[in-house]
Amino acid sequence: MSDAFLARRFITGGSSGGSAAAVAAGMAVFGIGSDTGGSVRNPASYCGVVGLKPGYGRLSRHGLIPLVNALDVPGLLATSAEDAAIVFAAAAGVDPKDATSRGRGSAFSSALPLPDDLRGLRIGVPREYHAPVRRTCLWRLVRVAWPLLSPAGP
Repeated sequence: MSDAFLARRFITGGSSGGSAAAVAAGMAVFGIGSDTGGSVRNPASYCGVVGLKPGYGRLSRHGLIPLVNALDVPGLLATSAEDAAIVFAAAAGVDPKDATSRGRGSAFSSALPLPDDLRGLRIGVPREYHAPVRRTCLWRLVRVAWPLLSPAGP
């Protein structure tokens, strides 16, 4: 890395930022963090990786130091939704050391099920999302997808 690159200031955006940065840098295949109010999802967004906050009890909370006991959930960070789904499938389930853990439930899929016919499907984009600040890679993809989906809709 150049000195100019290192001189720039970056943040990873939350208590799970170290895991997100490690995954983004290719130092780890996946990461684990704790998410109460966005501490997995925000760093994932800032670092350009996938952050998954599963439903309460889907991953064991054993060993997790809670900020808010009823809201803390272990979360996963990965480079793709597919990798997050694979790790989630391996880690989910009942843990005898965690009374709040639940069975496997339905499988998590990284694939978005889309109907063959999109007529009648409505996609809402909040007005706030139109702010000029939105210049991220994801926002650019959303703007590319809009015209592709519009002709298929109502």
